[in-house]
Amino acid sequence: MKKPVYVRSLAFFILSVLFLWGVCAWILFSGHVIHPSCDESYRNDKSVSINDDKLQLQVAKSPPELTKGLSGKKCLGNDQGMLFIFDKSGYYPFWMKDMRFPIDIIWISSAKQVVYLQKDVKPSTYPDSFTNTSPAQYVLELQAGRADSLHIKSGTQLAF
Repeated sequence: MKKPVYVRSLAFFILSVLFLWGVCAWILFSGHVIHPSCDESYRNDKSVSINDDKLQLQVAKSPPELTKGLSGKKCLGNDQGMLFIFDKSGYYPFWMKDMRFPIDIIWISSAKQVVYLQKDVKPSTYPDSFTNTSPAQYVLELQAGRADSLHIKSGTQLAF
């Protein structure tokens, strides 16, 4: 016996709605995931105090480290970051080559004051680059969203 048309239509409708909910959930939650902790190996070369919070940083100083940065890493923990130290103040472009997760990029003056921020920079922005608008000697990369949660803005003083 053949099922009535409305039963087949209702089943199709229910399956379609469930499928669309799944697609929407995937879109919403796959783009920006905050990792409170990360099992990726990082050196704890230095710590930075930002307002009342303290983060552990891996420092990039050598040319290969400055070039590679966080490329190839799979995550960055809530209490982790990478600090780039340059010999002098200047304009330093950053890109998302071989990145797997979004980050906040923070340019810092030689007086350790934030001079420019680029928030939630996604890997899909590669090959675009992002450059500070005021001279900086340091650049700090944090998990995307941390600049906001730590209340970092232009003029914020950091201690490291």
